[in-house]
Amino acid sequence: MFQRHKYQGISYAYPFFILFLLCTQFKSFGQSWAFDQTALQTYRSILNLQIDDARSQLRLDNPEAISNYSDLYLSTLAATLEILISGDKTLLSPYDSLVDTHLDILDQTKSDDPHLLLYSSEIELQSGLVRLQFGEEFAAAWKIRRAYRQISENQKEYPDFVANHKTMGLLHAMIGSVPSKYGWILALLGLEGSIEQGLAELEIVAKGNNIFTTEAKLLISFIEGYILQQPAQAVSRANEVYQDNPESLLMRYVFALLLMKNNQSALALPLLESAEPNPLGYLAFHSLSYLKGEIYLQQGNYEQARSAFRDFIQNHQGESYIKDAHYKLFLGYHLAGLENQAKEQFQMAKRIPTTNSEADKHAHRSLQSDEFPSTIIMKIRLATDGGFYAMADSLILRASMQRFTKEKDGVEFAYRQARLAHKRGQVEAAKELYQQTIESAGNNNWYFPANSALQLGYLHMNEGDFAEAEVSFKAAISYRNHEYQRSIENKARTALRSIKKKL
Repeated sequence: MFQRHKYQGISYAYPFFILFLLCTQFKSFGQSWAFDQTALQTYRSILNLQIDDARSQLRLDNPEAISNYSDLYLSTLAATLEILISGDKTLLSPYDSLVDTHLDILDQTKSDDPHLLLYSSEIELQSGLVRLQFGEEFAAAWKIRRAYRQISENQKEYPDFVANHKTMGLLHAMIGSVPSKYGWILALLGLEGSIEQGLAELEIVAKGNNIFTTEAKLLISFIEGYILQQPAQAVSRANEVYQDNPESLLMRYVFALLLMKNNQSALALPLLESAEPNPLGYLAFHSLSYLKGEIYLQQGNYEQARSAFRDFIQNHQGESYIKDAHYKLFLGYHLAGLENQAKEQFQMAKRIPTTNSEADKHAHRSLQSDEFPSTIIMKIRLATDGGFYAMADSLILRASMQRFTKEKDGVEFAYRQARLAHKRGQVEAAKELYQQTIESAGNNNWYFPANSALQLGYLHMNEGDFAEAEVSFKAAISYRNHEYQRSIENKARTALRSIKKKL
């Protein structure tokens, strides 16, 4: 029900699991509940991914005599981070036991302190996001429902408790991003909310000068970047957060992700290269290698790309993105002209199991045909995705001198030119090329015309032509049975909701 989203070359489960990990430093209502100095230090260690150090600071040796209940939250937070970053399913059983124990303690505790339900709702939300990571959408929905009901109750009881806005804002944004066709399920679960509502709640916190400001800014940046498709705004907010927390490996990763989302891979790469995937004392973070591999492919640095993807494949403990990494490893050979190795790697990638991640599903679809993708078009696509526009220009010039024998390649070439023009702010050229893509695609169920309609909608919306934007977004939704149907449809419906009030 809670969908995963894809952005261009990189695909991850909803990055909300990062959002709730940031800056939960609460105003004191009682010494046994609020963060004291030890808890704050533990929290900083968690955000720095120094999980062993954090656990050594927790005061949970005797669950019957807990000195500070914030440690229940922090203990779960550390475990949640570990399992989400590693993807290791063997951690799931002990994680569930930990969550159950901590929730039982909170449930049995009598207190009129607002932290009680806050911690419970946060732990439920974390547990739900773990379930979502492993494709257990039904279990995740019930966990998120419990978190929603608890924080709603807390909000009614303690309307001035600032932390309520942070948690409820995130939940409202998540609920608002669920596809409209699942609205009946939300109603059945008693979940209500919109992206706009969530943003408004988070903005209240972000605009204040309080301990929640940093977290609220980062939450908003993810919503802007991944849901509202406003990556430039997202990068601006995330940059503030990163500059204030440059020592945090997690913050570095988040900022790099958003830079890549905004086609600024050249700026993201130094952040990733200066961060070792497994520095001493830190949680192993092999997704850094995966992201570096993406950027090296975009640059045309194929040998380094292959090395990065091999590192990810050999060391990542989870199952997700392994198939996609094998496919990208194939591209690293194919685009370098090493066809014998490319054929071998292509067959190997086919044999890797497909997970629920959009990246692996996309790799699976790409591997269904025994025909390799056009080298020149793939290079144009990757260079554009990374923001290496001069390289893309040069490749387009070379491609324009050849005749494509496959209809699909000809249509995609127009689409890739449209994407480059759009990214460079050449609006009229982009409109013309998107329209050319739509017309030349005919009735073929490729995603190029669907995304062209979506992007036309964004261009019209930015110009204030909401009537034309509505037509384009509805056209994007009308395309069926293409590989990015759910993602494009979700984005179009989100945009339609945002302009509905303006028509």
